[in-house]
Amino acid sequence: MDGADVYLTAIDDDGDGTVMNGKTDGYKVEEQDEDDADKAERKGDKLSVTWTRDFEGDEDDDADFEHGEPLYVLFARNNDDDDFESQHTDRTPGAKAHEFFVDGACPKPTPKPTASANPCANDKKSFKNTYYAALGKELVTLAYEVDCVKEEIEFALSGNATGWLAIGFNDKSSMVGTDTYQVRVVDGKAELRNSYADGKALPDNDDTTVTTIDGSLKNGKLAATFTRKWNTGAKKDRELKAGAPLHVLVARATDTKWTAKHGVKTASAKPIDLFTDKAWPNPLAPTPTSRPRRSSASQLATTAVAMLVALFVALF
Repeated sequence: MDGADVYLTAIDDDGDGTVMNGKTDGYKVEEQDEDDADKAERKGDKLSVTWTRDFEGDEDDDADFEHGEPLYVLFARNNDDDDFESQHTDRTPGAKAHEFFVDGACPKPTPKPTASANPCANDKKSFKNTYYAALGKELVTLAYEVDCVKEEIEFALSGNATGWLAIGFNDKSSMVGTDTYQVRVVDGKAELRNSYADGKALPDNDDTTVTTIDGSLKNGKLAATFTRKWNTGAKKDRELKAGAPLHVLVARATDTKWTAKHGVKTASAKPIDLFTDKAWPNPLAPTPTSRPRRSSASQLATTAVAMLVALFVALF
């Protein structure tokens, strides 16, 4: 940056462009002259300024443009204000010197490919994860496996429940508009009821399906497994896809009747993108606590006891 021949551009509120030519002394620009731009235009956040200069600079510190003498091109900007005395907020140097006296197009920099947070986009055939929700002081787990080939998700819902246990997906944290999945075990048979909540009461029966699934109820803990497509094609089913996070709602009832009103319920504080293999936090996991340090008096007392014991041993 030090010693660079710089051209600072700005456009005022009237749309007039200004170009200030200077030289850098460290991170500070020493002004040489300031002129009006040949052309200036601003579209939204994009600024475009055109100006002209001779091959040979007007000042001794100006860089000269000569064939066969490539120059490094540095870029910088200030997103806070248009004061030329303000330091840049972003900058980048050219990777190599640029030859201006060519008529071929300059290659655009190719950004390095970055790994997607979605494992399916990184050629994985499937991946697993577990989402946790706290119903009061009890934990509900939603383990799931995403099949990237079949475009399906297998859910394994587990938690304490004497009636039904349910999860739901919504673009907001309220019940209205939730794509619901209630599970229950009656006479040893596990069932799934998929519905849609069009109010705060009973989910809409007009868009409800009940199917038999794998599940069990042992010692008050209900566990059930079911599979659904990312996009079921059903009008009121929420589409599950990467980059489109949804709130996850969890509820349970003490009665196995589908129409029984839920008791405790909870919703994720923010939308959840299920398409990640990054571990979800357990809200009921114990918080690590540091061991309390002993006071100086306690340490002195321990030291004194140790000295007395050592003295006793030495004497006897």
